[in-house]
Amino acid sequence: MQPTNQVCEICPTASNVRPHYPTFYPRTRYEVNFEPQSGIINDLYQGYVRTPAGQWATVSLPLNRLLLTGQGQIRDIQRKWDMGMELNSIGFTIADGVGGPFRLDVAWVALVSEVDEGKDDGDAPRKKPLPPKDGVMSW
Repeated sequence: MQPTNQVCEICPTASNVRPHYPTFYPRTRYEVNFEPQSGIINDLYQGYVRTPAGQWATVSLPLNRLLLTGQGQIRDIQRKWDMGMELNSIGFTIADGVGGPFRLDVAWVALVSEVDEGKDDGDAPRKKPLPPKDGVMSW
């Protein structure tokens, strides 16, 4: 499967990734780190994602599931991610505890705000990414 340029319409954070690994060392669990420009030294929001082995996958990480950490420790006071914050960096870390070579391809990453566009077929609410001026950041 090839990477696509579509934006995930149901999740606030999405990325298109493909892990590579030797046969004996599958790598499917990654930590995603978001460093905000918050004014507080060492603030880092962290979350975990799993990927299917060797395939492109669009993975999502809801912002309300991120843990606020500082110097590797979970902060006692958890401040939720504020979509008004500027983002300094995004990082991916292997979090499976297995030694050996690896490769992770990242086709795109997006931080997406959502708005409810009403009902689709009278059942589920439709979600639509906001335009860039209202909070979508892509790299």
